[in-house]
Amino acid sequence: MFLIHWTWCLPQALLGACWYQITRASGEAGEPEKFKNARAAPYDRSRSGVSLGHFLFYPKGDSKTLAHEYGHYKQSLMLGPLYLPVVGVPSFMWSLYYKKFKPEKSYYSFITERWADRLAGIDPR
Repeated sequence: MFLIHWTWCLPQALLGACWYQITRASGEAGEPEKFKNARAAPYDRSRSGVSLGHFLFYPKGDSKTLAHEYGHYKQSLMLGPLYLPVVGVPSFMWSLYYKKFKPEKSYYSFITERWADRLAGIDPR
């Protein structure tokens, strides 16, 4: 898996490693734990998660978000260098858009989020 992360998934792996270093230095992310084939770093103060390469960032104690981020990790393995433009950027834009313009919608109703939930084996929200 190491080789896949640092070749096929290189863009998101680099971002994840950088993000991890920044959040650890600021005290925001905890020590990463092994979660299946990924590294899960809990946030103390965040309510949302993010998956970059093999790093899963999630709110401490929120196992459903951790599982969802693992679904994004699987997307990353499938899409490789296309993960950020196909999943990462649209998911981020949706997170900004839905709160302001579609507050009645669930964040998880967006196609990339439903797909991540399916890959993680999470029931539709």
